[in-house]
Amino acid sequence: MATQRIILARHGETELNRLHIVQGSGVNPGLNEEGREQARELCAVFAGQVDRLVTSGMLRAEETVAPLVAEGTVAETDERLREVCWGVHEGKVGTPALRDEYKQLMSDWEAGRLDARIPGGESAAELADRLRAAWRDLAETTAATTFVCLHGRALRCLVAIVDGVDVRHMNRYPHSNAGYYLVEKIGGT
Repeated sequence: MATQRIILARHGETELNRLHIVQGSGVNPGLNEEGREQARELCAVFAGQVDRLVTSGMLRAEETVAPLVAEGTVAETDERLREVCWGVHEGKVGTPALRDEYKQLMSDWEAGRLDARIPGGESAAELADRLRAAWRDLAETTAATTFVCLHGRALRCLVAIVDGVDVRHMNRYPHSNAGYYLVEKIGGT
């Protein structure tokens, strides 16, 4: 039986990550030097193995896969893989008040209140809906190895979906800059 691999990776570090400034889908920085090094190291693990490359289209994801593009793999964009919208928090430093609001949102989501959101932001239910649709398309791939680059919260949610776990438990799935999860499909399952 043929085995297909789908690598679900988070982008490398941005300067805003380092400074603890909320990014989300409305803030679109590139990688800092540490992030570029993380991207080189991550892509080196899969060099020469990637048949299909998909990113969210956000700059930090595109720059993370640049070493794979440089070796000739064409990157596709699927905007459904973009980061969650953190609404009025985007572009702001994580102050104690913002952290309290975030903690309350996480409590709501973990309690199953998936329609909760930061003002102007996206709910977990909306995030999960678009990621489920993206996963259905990714899972249909015929490529032997697909590399997908996305974002922290989106990665947590997508891995929960792939793992068959209710998305209210997405915080069980850790992530780090340039970290990844490997999904193997054996014989088309």
